[in-house]
Amino acid sequence: MPYEIKLDHLPAGYVLKGAPKGGEVTVCFRDFLSSEDGQSLIHQLEGFPREVIKKLPPEAKADESTTNNLLVVIRKDQTATVYFNEFHPTVLARIKGKVNAGEHVYADNILDIERVKLDAVGIPSDAGVCYVFSQGWRKGLFFDFGPIAGDAQPRSYDLERMFAQCHIQVLFQHIFSIEDSVWDEIFRQGWFPFVHLKQERIKSMLGRAREELPLDDLLNTMRDDLLQSLAERLPTWDKDPIMASHLEFISAAQKHYSNEDYLSASAILYPRIEGIMRTHASAVHSSPSFKQANLAEVSATAGGAVNTPVSLLLPDRFKRYLSEVYFAAFDPKNPQGVSRNTVSHGVVAAKSLDCKAATLAFLILLQISSVSAFAIKPASAKTS
Repeated sequence: MPYEIKLDHLPAGYVLKGAPKGGEVTVCFRDFLSSEDGQSLIHQLEGFPREVIKKLPPEAKADESTTNNLLVVIRKDQTATVYFNEFHPTVLARIKGKVNAGEHVYADNILDIERVKLDAVGIPSDAGVCYVFSQGWRKGLFFDFGPIAGDAQPRSYDLERMFAQCHIQVLFQHIFSIEDSVWDEIFRQGWFPFVHLKQERIKSMLGRAREELPLDDLLNTMRDDLLQSLAERLPTWDKDPIMASHLEFISAAQKHYSNEDYLSASAILYPRIEGIMRTHASAVHSSPSFKQANLAEVSATAGGAVNTPVSLLLPDRFKRYLSEVYFAAFDPKNPQGVSRNTVSHGVVAAKSLDCKAATLAFLILLQISSVSAFAIKPASAKTS
């Protein structure tokens, strides 16, 4: 049940940098922090959320150590409605593969989170908000005191989408906290934390990349993940407006891959991926540019439909991957590596079209298909 409280003062935010008496300070009135932020998160939880918990009546049985979730809706008259531990957010997510009613949804099922609805909770656009939530051992804190600051304007952004970005960062913190040096190492070895890999595999990839160990050692388990994903996805692509016209090629490559004929699978897929990218670009833009940079942009963002870095599709990073790895340039006098260019120009060494090359090609294909779905399909499942 909600509790009504009276605040001693309206919260304005947190000071980013102190100043002497009479000096000017910068105040952060809206922010998101998670367990990844360590002491900064603790400091802010011990600020306004602690004050709110202290004001709750004894029957709320509210305590900092037992806080699973906390929502505070703050009005300009210093009153606030508080929800403590007794509400459950509804997550609107896109799901990989088929999920039947009544089945559990796990992290490996989630393609992306689009909205988080707090059922039966009204949060007016002119109210401040403080939201604490938990995912396992991890916690997240979002606050926005802007709408209650003086003559500020009402909130203009979509709060449910903002909550979704907060939840996805906490649930998949291992992905959104990858250091630049680790990204460089992953790309150097030709890999990417593709959305259709199991989270266990991605965590292993990141750990090995930090130690500069060979990521190819994970190839056999990644192949198993891929075969499962292909078995789920291929039967649906005959109705996919992007994939349908390429399905004969993809099906042939899948048969070769299943039979461990990686050379044939790779030879089919690397040029065909560019064809799929062109079909995608034509569907998104009325007058598309088919330069490689444009194709990478569209294939990573669906023409802006995936326009936030807080997405499991990692649009900014995937764009870089397509540009630097899939479309990698080569020296005609000494061609090295596997890319669209070495395969399509007929200069790739046969021995290079191995299990890794074919696995990467299919994972790229699945990633592009998942991106394109954002431009042509609604969110497919709700979880709570």
